[in-house]
Amino acid sequence: MKKNLLIIYLVCGSLATHAQILLQEGFETGTSFPPTGWTLANTTIRNWIRNDLGPINDGPHDFPNTGTKLMLYEYDIPTAANAWAITPALSMTIGSNYTISFWYRIRSASYPEKLKITIGASPTILGQTTTLWNNAGQTSLTNTTYQQATINYTATSTSNFFVGFNCYNALDSGWAIMVDDILIKNASTTPVSYGQFSITNNNGLAQLNWTTLTETNNNGFYIERSSDGSNFNSIDSVASKSISGNSINKLNYSFIDKNTLKGNNYYRLKQVDKDGKFQNSVIVQFKKERMGGLQLQELFPNPSRDKINVIFSVGKNTNIVFSLYDSFGKIVRIQNILAVAGNNIEAINTSSLKTGNYILKILDQFNNDFITTKIVKQ
Repeated sequence: MKKNLLIIYLVCGSLATHAQILLQEGFETGTSFPPTGWTLANTTIRNWIRNDLGPINDGPHDFPNTGTKLMLYEYDIPTAANAWAITPALSMTIGSNYTISFWYRIRSASYPEKLKITIGASPTILGQTTTLWNNAGQTSLTNTTYQQATINYTATSTSNFFVGFNCYNALDSGWAIMVDDILIKNASTTPVSYGQFSITNNNGLAQLNWTTLTETNNNGFYIERSSDGSNFNSIDSVASKSISGNSINKLNYSFIDKNTLKGNNYYRLKQVDKDGKFQNSVIVQFKKERMGGLQLQELFPNPSRDKINVIFSVGKNTNIVFSLYDSFGKIVRIQNILAVAGNNIEAINTSSLKTGNYILKILDQFNNDFITTKIVKQ
C-alpha cells in the first residue's frame, strides 16, 4: 500500500528577526487630516493639509507619489511658512538604528521650498530638538519630480520619539511642497517577519504554506528544494503580495510542488529584497510514497529544546533502535524499544544536546529497514 509521509515543522512567531515598521503613512485613508495620532503644530497660521481636503488657494495639487493622496503645504500670502506635521509616538530602543524615508517634490522650480525633518521627545515645536535633514543639504528644494530621502538615526534613549516635518519659508516665496509615502522602521531588523511556515499533503504533493506579519522592501520568495537537506536548488518563485514590497498586515502564501520527489523532500524559502539581499527560512520536510512496514508519521516539536516526539508505525511487533548523529557523524544518543504493530510514539531527550542540526536514524532490526530524518536542537 502506498502511503504519503508528512513531516511538519510549524513555527509560530518570527522565523527571522522581526522587521519592525514603526510608521507607514501614504495618507490614503480617512476622511479628515491629520491622520490618527499625528499632530499639527503652529495651527494659528496655514499648515499642512491633504490634497483632497483643502482648503486649497492655488491648486489643485494632485501629484501623489503613489495612490491618489498626499500631504502638502501651500503658500499663504499674509504670513511666512512655519508648518509642522508631527508623527505619532514611535517607540525606540537606545543604540538601535532606524531609517526615516519619504518622497518629496515641489510645485514649481520658480518657487523653491524649504523642508526640515526633526526628532524629539514630544509632539510640540519646542520638543523637536534635533534636526535630522534640512533641504537635502541645499539652500532650498527645487525638484519638481519626486525624490526619496532616507535618514539614518540611532536612538539616544529607550523611549517614545516624535518626528517632525517642518515646511518653513520666507513670506510669499514658495508655491507648494508635497510629501508622500513616509516609512519609519528599525534598520537593525530583517525585511520579513514570518507568522508560520508549514507543509501539508495535497493529494500526494507537498503544499507549502506560510504567512508574513510584516514585509519591508520585499520582492518575493524563491522556493528551494533538496533531497538531502543540505544542497538546495530553486524550483519556482512567488512574488510578494504587499504593495511596493511593504506591509504591516498579515499576508498568506501557498505553493504546491507539482513535481514532488519520491522519498525525502526538504524545502526552504529564500526571501529576496528589492535590492538583491536575501535570507533563508528554516527548513521543512515532506516524504512521499515510502513502501514497506516502517513508516515515520510525525516528528514534533522540530526544532526542539528538551525532547522530540517520534510517531511511527510498523506492520508487526519488532525492535526499533533510535540513533542520533551529530554533524560529524558521531552517535550522541541511542535508545531501543519494542514496538507493537500499528502506531507507536517515543520521546527522545534532547535537553543536553548542543544547538545545531542532527540526523535521526530509526532502524527496524527484525526487518532490516530504516528511515533517516533531520532534527534541529535550539
